Formats: sequence, C-alpha cells, structure tokens
Amino acid sequence: MKVEFCDNQFCENEAIKTVPVSVRRPGDSLRKLCAACYEAYAIGAQHGRFIENSKAFSKNDVRFLKQF
Repeated sequence: MKVEFCDNQFCENEAIKTVPVSVRRPGDSLRKLCAACYEAYAIGAQHGRFIENSKAFSKNDVRFLKQF
C-alpha cells in the first residue's frame, strides 16, 4: 500500500482526502490534503462562497451588473 502525503508544501502529514482546486478554471485540478489542511480548505471555500453571494446582491436583492 502506497502512502500519499499532503500536497501542501509546508505539511508532511499523510493525505486523507482529494479535493478539487482552481488553477486556471474552477475545479480543474485535484490536490491531496491531510485532515488539518482539508479543514482550512473547507473553511476557505465556504468563506469564498459567502463573500461572492454578498457582493452579488445589493440590499434590495437586485443583482449588480458589471460595467466595463
């Protein structure tokens, strides 16, 4: 049985989960993470989704349009 390690460059723990990450497009790459790094990944992914939703809607629940 081959032991796989966390893909975080600062971590040397055994990987427990493989998660999708964005390199060029959303979810275009997979990374192996240990338990501690997975928890940080999950919190960061949730934070990003909440921030995106709060920026997308105004106080009147009207979607902002990007003007270029």
